[in-house]
Amino acid sequence: NSAYWMSLKIKGADPATFRIFNNYYAVDKHRGYFRHQPIEGSDGETFTYLNDNWSRDAHDYYYGSTPLKVDDYDTFEILDEFLHDRALDKFSYYYQSSKVPIKDRGSLVILASTYAKDDYHVYWAGFIVEEADPQSFEVVDDKRIRLGRDKNHCYSGPRIVRCHELNEEARRYCRCDE
Repeated sequence: NSAYWMSLKIKGADPATFRIFNNYYAVDKHRGYFRHQPIEGSDGETFTYLNDNWSRDAHDYYYGSTPLKVDDYDTFEILDEFLHDRALDKFSYYYQSSKVPIKDRGSLVILASTYAKDDYHVYWAGFIVEEADPQSFEVVDDKRIRLGRDKNHCYSGPRIVRCHELNEEARRYCRCDE
């Protein structure tokens, strides 16, 4: 007597309580599952699929199979405006399964191209962009250019880019010829 998901036997799953949410998530009375693998530490009695790669139980939130160990469960929210890959709680900013402590949630602004900023830092994905100036930081996000800039530098992800690395349009955006 076994539980199966998309023709694969799910080792250790309870067949009597095994339920499939979609192609990626399932649950039994013991734990949640992501892509046929148990989500370590999840509680099957309270586990639920939320959307895309997010799920939760009574104790934590999960991105894919990764427990986030959220800092404040009650204030955790998934930010829907950018591909459902970012979230916040009272103390941290989450990009997928990466958690970055934020200094000032009240001033946090979610930007395009995986950037965010508050009054103290600029963030890219799960990193603080160390040299970026949050007061002057802005982002251009179109199909040809995905860069951030502040009064001093241009950024591709968390790194400073130099003018000689850029095409003509990006050079204009980065004010290379000024």
